[in-house]
Formats: sequence, C-alpha cells, structure tokens
Amino acid sequence: MNSKSHRVSLMLAGILIMLALLCFFSSVEGRKHLTRLPRLNIAKQSFGVSGLSAGAFMAVQFQVAFSKSIVGAGVVAGGPFFCSMGNVLIALNQCMRIPELIDLALMNDIIQGMSMENLIDDTSNLRNHRMYLFSGLEDAMVVQGVMRKLQTQLTQYFNMSRIVSDWNVPAEHAMITNDYGNACNFLGEPWINNCGMDVAGKILSVVMGAPISKNGTTPIDDNLYTFSQSGNYSAMSFDDKGYVYIPTACQGGRAQCAAHLVFHGCNQGARYIGETFVLHSGYLKHAEANNIVVIFPQVKKEGFIEPNPQGCFDWWGYSGIETFATKSGVQMRAIANMMNDLGVQIF
Repeated sequence: MNSKSHRVSLMLAGILIMLALLCFFSSVEGRKHLTRLPRLNIAKQSFGVSGLSAGAFMAVQFQVAFSKSIVGAGVVAGGPFFCSMGNVLIALNQCMRIPELIDLALMNDIIQGMSMENLIDDTSNLRNHRMYLFSGLEDAMVVQGVMRKLQTQLTQYFNMSRIVSDWNVPAEHAMITNDYGNACNFLGEPWINNCGMDVAGKILSVVMGAPISKNGTTPIDDNLYTFSQSGNYSAMSFDDKGYVYIPTACQGGRAQCAAHLVFHGCNQGARYIGETFVLHSGYLKHAEANNIVVIFPQVKKEGFIEPNPQGCFDWWGYSGIETFATKSGVQMRAIANMMNDLGVQIF
C-alpha cells in the first residue's frame, strides 16, 4: 500500500470511529428532556412502588411513610422498614447478612411512635395494601432471612392474603427477568439476571390487583424521557436527571393511567450502568401495553468513603438521621414532589 492509500485508509478509519462515537452519544444524550414532569390523568388508587436491594428498602420506606397515597409495593432483595435504625453498620450487617440480630419489636415500637407523631401516615392504611416479595435462594448480598424478617414485620400491619411471595428461585442478588441479563446465579453488574421469570410483570400485576396484559408491547423509545432532578425534585445524592416512561395513550392526559415508581439498587443508576436498568429491568414492556406511567429517579455517589460512595437511595440516614425514613426526609419529599406533579395525589 502506498503512502497516499495508507493516509486515505487512516482517514476513513477515523471517520468511521467518529461516526460510531456520534451514534453512541446521540443515543445516550439525544433523549427528549423535561424540565418539569407533566400533569397527567393518573387514576386514584393506582400508584405503586418497587425496588431492588437498597431500592427495595427505599420502596418499603416510601410505602410505609406515604401509605395513604399508595396501593402496594414490590420488594426484591430488601428488608424491614427502618431496619438500619439510622446506623450504616447495622445496615451492612444485620440488614444484609445477619437477620437473627434484627430487632423487629424495637422497629415496630419506632413505627408506632412515628405514626403517632404524624411523621409517617397512619399504619392502618397498610391493611389494604398489596405486596409482592422476591428473594433468591442464592442471594449472597441480602440473604433470605432478611426478607423473611420483612414478611414477619408485615404481619403486624397487613392482610397477609394480599401478599404474594417467591422464595424458591435459584437466583443471586439481582433484578430478575425472563429476557435479559446474566445467568440466574451470577453476582455482578448490571445486577439484572435472566431466570426465565418476569418479576417486573408480577410486581405490577400484584400491586395493581389485576392481571396485566401478557402481550407486552414493545416500548416506544420516544416515550422514554429524561427529566431534571433540580428545584424541589432535588435532594442530597440525587443525580442531575431521572427517567420517566409515558405511554402514548397517557400523554397529554388523554387516557386515565396508573403510575409506578421504581428505585434502582446501589451501583445501578445511570452514572454506573447508563440506561441499562431503565431499559432492561422489565417494566417498560408492560408500561405501554397497560397504560402505566413508570418513573425512575436516579441517585449518584456522594463521597469516596461516606456518606454514599455506591450511589444508593438513603435507607440508613446519610441524608439526615432524624428524618430520612419519614415524610419530611429530603429524598422522600423530593420524590413525593415528582409524583404530585405527575398527578398522583400524595397526602
């Protein structure tokens, strides 16, 4: 090859690399962005929450605090309300690997005190909630005993006939799908495992109290937006933007729709794995088919050692030990503001 041909080849290679980079960044950065969430026609008694790992603890926390406004929750590899007692060492030990040291009696006393002081909604609201619990047999991060403690805690407040549980799947610590992810017993990023089981679909069906369409419609990419997590949507450790999927029929308030809030796990926000959790956790294929608006708030890391080095939602008190698990907690309030703006009635 002569020098001229070599230069042309290098130039073409450079152009191809630039085009590839442009395509990549346009797919990541080209999503439509909302400065504020739009007011939609959200049906009453249709708002549910769910999460994985730290996001599951956060889902329970949000459910209990705002129980008057929520119909139910899905919990994947989480644990009891106020499990951490506002102590990161308890969070990392009792609430993940040593469930026999979890003091449910003390937690229940704290819950009752919070309710009496109106720091959380009246616990009587929980009687009508629906819940789905999932814990993998091979979960080495949050062992099944922790989830069993959550189930025991729920007996104090719930109608147990309204709780559905899966305990016998040989899954590791991950969001479980039937069409995407690592092997079922794999531990690691992106914390999504394919076990041939549609956990997001089960969560939505249980929480909504009715079967959802099994003919999952392919999500429409243009219906997934980013939104600014600034102003009254901001809180300590929150990322600059979150994600919201608005089905075609729900846009502009044309149809009455349900709403579902999803909390990612640690090391699972967009700063860590891009849009992987949002796109592949299993919710979006049901959102379009069933007119469910799905919102994915995003958290980033804060500090190298503390307070939040792995980008987790706050279930141990790094954003304020006195308030993190209450309706006035900064993360809790910011998320409530998001839901209110969407048209969910948060009391």
